Amino acid sequence: MEKLALFLLLLLAACSHVQPEPQGYNEGQFWQEQGRRRRVSQQFSGNLYLSYQGQGQQGAGKGQIIADIPDQTRMELRDPFGRLHYLAILNGKRFGVLYPRQKRYFQDTEAGRFYLKRMVGFDRSFPKLITLFMGAIPSELGSRFDSWQWDGRKGMYRGTLKDRELDWQIFIDPSNSTIKEIHGSSPFSSFDLEYERPERCCGGTSVNAPSSAHILLAKSVSLVEPKSGHRMGVEWRDVEWVSKKFPSRAFIFRPPPGSERLE
Repeated sequence: MEKLALFLLLLLAACSHVQPEPQGYNEGQFWQEQGRRRRVSQQFSGNLYLSYQGQGQQGAGKGQIIADIPDQTRMELRDPFGRLHYLAILNGKRFGVLYPRQKRYFQDTEAGRFYLKRMVGFDRSFPKLITLFMGAIPSELGSRFDSWQWDGRKGMYRGTLKDRELDWQIFIDPSNSTIKEIHGSSPFSSFDLEYERPERCCGGTSVNAPSSAHILLAKSVSLVEPKSGHRMGVEWRDVEWVSKKFPSRAFIFRPPPGSERLE
């Protein structure tokens, strides 16, 4: 009898935390917001604080990023004295990372996918990582979920997607159409993304920037590879949509003479 009473109490406690599904929100509203977000995420500039803890390496620092997704990105981190200590450049499929203090560099021709998998266990390309950090679902995944359900325990909608390699679970806050969590999994790899502190941003560097350039951007985003515990986090600052092309010289990767290539 006591066990039955305890079971009923636990059942009531669990039910009390289930939130009712809100009225008036649907999947189409989410994808409409994603359309604006994808446009902003294709070409932008901003400041950031990046931290990473991976395979034998860890670091953190403030820096800047300019991005023309999916083809070109430049991200650099500097110490408090303004000295460069990390540089990542994507130009087409060519990707390079420079560690000036150690006089070492890394290059691949897979748009950074090999580097990210080795460093933090994220088996996706560098432009896809940046897109996800901006709270946008990569465009090749389409604009329609395979399933769309209300998760009362989380108080969020859960949309699912599949590509050739991963099953995606995406949790959405219906109050503002922003992504709160993404879980990607396959028999070979997995990752978790969490988004916190959404704030209005990205209005554009031009006086005539369209209103569609305004989105809510999670100021803090964390990526974790559950099996290894490897992680990467970004805190966005002063992100702006940019209407003009960046100079091509910004995406030239030239390691200084005498630098050692990492394999």
